[in-house]
Amino acid sequence: KDWQRKDIDDVLARVTEDIEWHYLVGLPPLRGKAAMRELLMKFSPTMNDVKWRIFNAMQSKDALMVEGVDEYTTETGNHVVMPYMGILEFRDGLISRWRDYCDSELAGRLKNGEAVPAHVLALTNRKPI
Repeated sequence: KDWQRKDIDDVLARVTEDIEWHYLVGLPPLRGKAAMRELLMKFSPTMNDVKWRIFNAMQSKDALMVEGVDEYTTETGNHVVMPYMGILEFRDGLISRWRDYCDSELAGRLKNGEAVPAHVLALTNRKPI
C-alpha cells in the first residue's frame, strides 16, 4: 500500500540500510537505501493508478516469495499489466534482499502503448489472495 500511495519514505522504512535490490533480475542490483530512493523517485511520477495484486505467496524461514501483478497507467496514458515473481529476504524484521523477476521486453512494449495481450490479461485477472 505504501507504493500505491507513492510514499517512498514508508517503503524505505521497511528495508535495511544495506538493502540489495534486484529490481530487474539480469541487471546489477541496487545497493543501499539511497540507491533505492533514487530509483523509486524516478519511477514514481511515471506510474499512476497503481493496482498491485498478489496471487500466491510462499514463506520459508526468512524469505517470502510472491507471484503477482503490477498494473498501472503511465504518464502518457498507456496501460501496463506486468506479471512478476518476487523474493524478499528478511533480517531483523526488515527486507534485506529483494529480487523481482518479470518480462522486461513485455514491460517496454506496454509502456510504449502496445495493447495488453489476452494471455497476460487471463493470467492477471485472477482473484488475489
